[in-house]
Amino acid sequence: MDFNVKKLVKDAGAALSRVVQ
Repeated sequence: MDFNVKKLVKDAGAALSRVVQ
């Protein structure tokens, strides 16, 4: 479960970073 959450957070962060740029 922790791994899944971590992956979700990482994916969200990557998407956010992509949007910022």
